[in-house]
Amino acid sequence: MNTALLSHTVPFEVEYHALELCYQSLRIHSPEAKRRLLLSIYTHGLRVPITVIAAEQATRFIVIDGYLRLAVLKELKHDSVRVCLWPMRAADALIYAYVYNKARVWKPIEEAALLQELMISHQYTQHQLATLFAKSDTWVCHRLQLIQDLPVYMREAIYQGTLSSWSASRILLPFARANEIHAKAFLDYLQCHSHTTREVRDFYEHYIHSSRKIRDQMIHQPDLFFKSQSSAHDTADTLPEEQFTKKLTQAVYLLQAVKPLLPAVFYRQQSAAERHDLQKIWHRLERLMVELHQLIEELTHDPTSHERNLACPESERKKHS
Repeated sequence: MNTALLSHTVPFEVEYHALELCYQSLRIHSPEAKRRLLLSIYTHGLRVPITVIAAEQATRFIVIDGYLRLAVLKELKHDSVRVCLWPMRAADALIYAYVYNKARVWKPIEEAALLQELMISHQYTQHQLATLFAKSDTWVCHRLQLIQDLPVYMREAIYQGTLSSWSASRILLPFARANEIHAKAFLDYLQCHSHTTREVRDFYEHYIHSSRKIRDQMIHQPDLFFKSQSSAHDTADTLPEEQFTKKLTQAVYLLQAVKPLLPAVFYRQQSAAERHDLQKIWHRLERLMVELHQLIEELTHDPTSHERNLACPESERKKHS
């Protein structure tokens, strides 16, 4: 790979119709990154030319690096783009762009796509790629495994910027192995709602340890789960009276959401064992409501009794009871 010539290349303008977008799928462009770049180019213009190599047809060029810049320029209605021509073949240009261009760190899924492209289209072996990228054979194998295991719909979500490669491989892929229909439904929800990786992981862990009925409820109403989790982690410094009102309001909201589910959860043809299992949590809630009611009555009728109970040793309380 002759890289000495790159320092002598002079940028020039090329119209869009002369560009071939062969490697557009190798990089992931999040909506946030696109918005930032759009503002930068709109304000300051294109500072770094996109990288191209010569195509087979003399008047055409293959884009190697700069697909996000190209998309932004098109959105800004530019007629042409400034390019820097690398005098090398496609495989060398792709490797060079990865090894030497550190303007943006490559994501694992992008590295996997690049390795796969070099193996399929340019006949490199895994060992050759490990040497060229200064990585181990194991690293190459793990990266390729990542993209080979992911279903097409997950890859598309990653490239659209609505799913991180970590969430895809560590959460959505095991999710799909457990129940692919539910995994697809949850991914559809994530494409319309923003949640952190930790929140997505918590959802999956709760799902995987729940009963079939609870899993169905979580998939049909995932927003209820995230709202309940948000309230549980709410540690704002508020007065006890405000916390009391807020948490009870959330509890009322959640219980109201349970009501429409009852006809599907309990029915006449249901087995006694299944009905018994489902009623366990309800009976637990009933006991808790009785305990809370008794405590409120106790505090309301004799506000000092609760303080006496806390101060009085266990042996003394038994003596008075």
